[in-house]
Amino acid sequence: MTDERRNYQRVSFDATAKLIKDDQIFACQIVDLSIHGVLFKTAWGASL
Repeated sequence: MTDERRNYQRVSFDATAKLIKDDQIFACQIVDLSIHGVLFKTAWGASL
């Protein structure tokens, strides 16, 4: 038996994105995307 609670299978993808906060633009990589939000990382580990 598995501890997996997902109803759907994970699909791997590779996507870049731009995060805009106030007057700053951060290039980032999307790590995980769901209906509840997004997990991303920046190239330099920016603290937002």
